[in-house]
Amino acid sequence: MSDGDKRDIAAAFIRDSPPGEINDVFNDVRALVGDDALLQQVIEPAFEAHHHEQLVAVAVPDSDYQVILGEHGRVEPGHYIDPRSGQLLVVDLVHQKVLSVQPHEQKHPQHLLDQRSALDHAIQEYAASFYPSSVSTVWATDDGALVAAIVANKYNPDNFWSGRWRSVWRIHPGSTELTGSAKAQVHYYEDGNVQNNTSREFSVVIEALDDPAALAAAVVKLIKKHETDYQIALNETQERLSSDMFKSLRRALPLTRNKIDWPSILSYKIGSELSSK
Repeated sequence: MSDGDKRDIAAAFIRDSPPGEINDVFNDVRALVGDDALLQQVIEPAFEAHHHEQLVAVAVPDSDYQVILGEHGRVEPGHYIDPRSGQLLVVDLVHQKVLSVQPHEQKHPQHLLDQRSALDHAIQEYAASFYPSSVSTVWATDDGALVAAIVANKYNPDNFWSGRWRSVWRIHPGSTELTGSAKAQVHYYEDGNVQNNTSREFSVVIEALDDPAALAAAVVKLIKKHETDYQIALNETQERLSSDMFKSLRRALPLTRNKIDWPSILSYKIGSELSSK
C-alpha cells in the first residue's frame, strides 16, 4: 500500500468517527499506520472535516457556554468566530479545546446582528428544554442569512454505545424560506459494530417579520414542530423494527424445542433423538 493510500484511508477513518469516539479512532489509526510523520499530513484537515460534519463544540474560556465548530463560523484553519461575544477563537482541532481568544471585527449590518442575537436566545431556550446535554450556535453569514445549529450528545462507553442528534436550519436572505436538516446517529459496539444513521430534510415558508424577537419566535415554533414530527416518526420506525423485522430475523428453535449445545453437537445422535419426539 502506498503512502498516499495510507493517508486517504486514515483520513477517512478519522472523518467518519462515530459520536464521541474520535480520540479512540485516532489512537487506533495511529497504531495501524505506525508513521506519525505520514499521519501528521492529514490530521488537521481530517479533524476539521469531522468537527464540521458532526457539529463538535468547544468550551469558551471564562464563559459558561460552548460554541459549535461549524463551517459557517470558520475564518481560517483552526480559527472560529464566537458569534455571541464577537471574538475569534484559536482552536486546537485535535484536542478540541480553545488555545486563545482574539478580538474580531463584526462586519454584518446591525439589523442582522439583532436578528442573530434574538434567534440565538430563542434557540438556546428551545434546545435546553427539548434536548439534554445540548449546544446551539447561531451564525450570521456573509450573504445575509442566519444559520442555527443544534447538537445533543449521549455517550455511554461503559455499555458500548453512543449517540448524537444534529440539526441545522437556515433563514434565507430576502425570502420567506426556512430550510433545515436533522440527523440522528447511534453507534453500538459491544461484540460487534452496528450504526444507525437517519436524516430528514425540511423546507417551510415563514412569515416576513421585521421585529427580531417575533421572527425568532416564529422560527423556533416551526423548528420545534418539524423536529418533533421527525422524532415521532423515528420512534414509530424503531417500534416496527423491534416488533416485526428483528423478530423475523431471530433463529427459531429446532424440532426438539431446545437450544442446541453447539460445542457438544458431535456427540449428539440426531436421528434417534428426532425419531423419539
